[in-house]
Amino acid sequence: MKKILLLTAVVVLIGAGAFAQVPSKPFSLYVGGGMNLPTSPDGTFKSAYKTGYHGMVGIGLGSMPMMQFVGKAELYSFPSDVSGLGDFSSLMFGADVRFSMGVPAAPARPFIFGGGGLAHVKIGESNAGGFTIPSASDNNFYYNVGAGLEFNASPSMKLFVQTKYVGVHSGGDNLSFIPITVGLKF
Repeated sequence: MKKILLLTAVVVLIGAGAFAQVPSKPFSLYVGGGMNLPTSPDGTFKSAYKTGYHGMVGIGLGSMPMMQFVGKAELYSFPSDVSGLGDFSSLMFGADVRFSMGVPAAPARPFIFGGGGLAHVKIGESNAGGFTIPSASDNNFYYNVGAGLEFNASPSMKLFVQTKYVGVHSGGDNLSFIPITVGLKF
């Protein structure tokens, strides 16, 4: 029994020493951007809009070594693929829970995340049959789930690559798209 307790104490002390060598910051800043792929619904959003672009900023609050809450703001834009139809854009405010896996000091770490928030969607001014249809906007709930990899770029900066599935609940058809993001975490 004494050997088991002694062995447990040694393992805990070694683990605590290794963990203490990894610097832990309570806050992280995220900036990034990339491309968006419209995915559904078929026949409307997916066929009416081209691949778009986006930008994002976020502030992460670490609660445990492998988990972080990230508040974020994102702007998505999709150019129209149909003559006369206005472009689609969405300004999203929300939060994610992010789980990192692997050893904190490893050169690359996978992570998964999920969350949701408020999406302010807008379709620009459209022209159909000689008539001008003014731009329209609406506020909707959105959710996202995704995964990515984080790489050490310097002691105080990390490069991340991620992809996610975003679903926006609108009054009619629900919209979805897949953004691919490359960014920096400070």
